[in-house]
Amino acid sequence: MKSQYNELLWVFTQLPDNYTVPDTETTGLPDEKSLPDIVSLGITWMSLVTALLTLLTGFFLWNGVQIHSVISIREHILQWQPVLSAIRWALISGLEIVWPGLCLWLVESDRINAGKAQQLKSCRWRIVGWLIVIELILGQSLLVKLAAIVAGKND
Repeated sequence: MKSQYNELLWVFTQLPDNYTVPDTETTGLPDEKSLPDIVSLGITWMSLVTALLTLLTGFFLWNGVQIHSVISIREHILQWQPVLSAIRWALISGLEIVWPGLCLWLVESDRINAGKAQQLKSCRWRIVGWLIVIELILGQSLLVKLAAIVAGKND
């Protein structure tokens, strides 16, 4: 963060004396100890949009529950479950495929150094493995199915 700050300050020292520098809150010139204001504004904006979308989704789902019975909604969800499962598996495998290129892009754009990129590359299979475990447990209900099998054997 300090190097970006120094680079921006260097750019401003190269400008002619009669050049007017716009307000730093809109240009994103960072304070030495915090994120650039434009990044903070972006994070705030994304949070507000996410909260609004969550509220709208809840509103539409609530209206859906009032209009349709819970059983018909469950049937609709069960109908889409294979498609959603395929999308999750595709995203996990896509992340595994794109991971080295993402690390290379981060290095080329000077967001991280080569050593950090190597650490991220070594974490690829660990991250993909945990995503697979989470998908099996939550998405595929592996624990519920396993408990049903165990309970069936005990009867």
